Amino acid sequence: MKITFRPFTNEEYYRFEEWEIESYANALIRSKTESKEDALCVSAEELEDLLPDGPDTDGNHFYTAVIDNTDVGFIWYSETGADEVFLSELYIFDEFKNKEYEEAVLSEFEKFCQASLISLHVFDCDKDLLKLYKKAGYEEYTHIPPASTYMKKEV
Repeated sequence: MKITFRPFTNEEYYRFEEWEIESYANALIRSKTESKEDALCVSAEELEDLLPDGPDTDGNHFYTAVIDNTDVGFIWYSETGADEVFLSELYIFDEFKNKEYEEAVLSEFEKFCQASLISLHVFDCDKDLLKLYKKAGYEEYTHIPPASTYMKKEV
């Protein structure tokens, strides 16, 4: 299995942005941190705060995950310090979820980003992601009740 990362095109970024706002809003609702009525607005505002210049926001990187010449998902990460990154999103498209691509893409990303420390956030309601990251060696360093776990791994 050959895994590569291809930088987003502008079109891919804008599709990602729409998806991210909806996905994050749904996570806020599932984690009971926002009401249905407020979640989309909160999600859009937070994304605007994180990415004020969209795909050109300094220190942020967006890539399509490609396995054997097939687009299987994407990653978004940001540089948080010298030799440190924050993995904001690792998403595998639904049609590839049962093929264990998440684990393979995560492992390849750890090499690709060339960082010594990777941090990330997971909503507690995302049990499968928590399990994936724990299995890959990520350790919890902060838990913010009722819904947020922050994890990190030295690579």
